[in-house]
Amino acid sequence: MSYDPALVKKLLAKSSYRGEEIPYPTVGTYYPMQLADNQALVEMWKAAGINVKLIMCENWDQVGNIGGINDMSGGGLYADPVSMLWQIIGPTNDLQASGGWTNAEFNALGNQLETTTDPAKRKAAFKRMQDIVEIEDPCVTPLHSMPFIYGQKEDISWKPNPLPQMWLGPQLPSEPVA
Repeated sequence: MSYDPALVKKLLAKSSYRGEEIPYPTVGTYYPMQLADNQALVEMWKAAGINVKLIMCENWDQVGNIGGINDMSGGGLYADPVSMLWQIIGPTNDLQASGGWTNAEFNALGNQLETTTDPAKRKAAFKRMQDIVEIEDPCVTPLHSMPFIYGQKEDISWKPNPLPQMWLGPQLPSEPVA
């Protein structure tokens, strides 16, 4: 996605938003440079005509009691779309459980993603879920992807897992021998 304040202003003019203040509570210290990110986002929203007020909180309980825009983090616990998008914003997680957002089609597709084993159907369901939350009915915006940095000796044949979990034991039987 691009930063386009002029486009946002056009879209806002067509919306029901009339400049009311939107709270943005934060602890500002959860991840490196969080407060700087928070402040930059507020200024970008302001430039686009969105009235966001940054509210510094002492703890996450305070953040959760305010509402508005919230920072959150999530990670893929295993290499499957159910582990990421569905776990973070599915109906059993905070965003939907608190009434902050819901989408019936997204939820139906997530249920399908959990219950079907057909790879083509799962891929189509996940793609549609992404379109819903990224384009048609956005409820979250990724700001960062956490880097994973590894070092290894030249004489060791090893490839890191693309997820943060690593298998450091003997080679798994399903993997080809190098």
